[in-house]
Amino acid sequence: MAVTRDLEKSRTSDIATDHVDSGQTEANKTSFWQHRLNPLKRSAIPPVPTHRGVSGEYRAGFFSALYFQWMVPLLSVGYQRPLELNDVWEVNPNRSVDMLASAFKASLQRHNARPGRLDPLLMAIYDTFRADFLVGGLCFLIAGCMQVLTPFVLKYLILYV
Repeated sequence: MAVTRDLEKSRTSDIATDHVDSGQTEANKTSFWQHRLNPLKRSAIPPVPTHRGVSGEYRAGFFSALYFQWMVPLLSVGYQRPLELNDVWEVNPNRSVDMLASAFKASLQRHNARPGRLDPLLMAIYDTFRADFLVGGLCFLIAGCMQVLTPFVLKYLILYV
């Protein structure tokens, strides 16, 4: 019985030294297919940038902004290692507080100068964030229509099948 235990120990130590001699551990051998399945996991950990860059949203196209593809580089780095301050981008210049505050103040002064307006504050907010309000309202309208029409489409789909 003791001989078989010694034989098993020598076999496992031979297997362990074979992996060490080849320079690869068991985890390295199995990690090859795991890296292909996970595109966010790279072999090298990305370095910390020396300065903060401008937000990817600023340069993003329509579909990239729609599906938040501009966030993938930040998510990839955050998946690899803990994020540092220089990893996080600066705010989009179009959405900076200075630019929005100056546009809001100018709009509020313009609406306050007109007598007879009921709510100059509401109109100033609308003027400042008009595009965001319209896009959000359009998305809300489409989502509401889809939510109402889904049971009808499902009913006709079931009748067809």
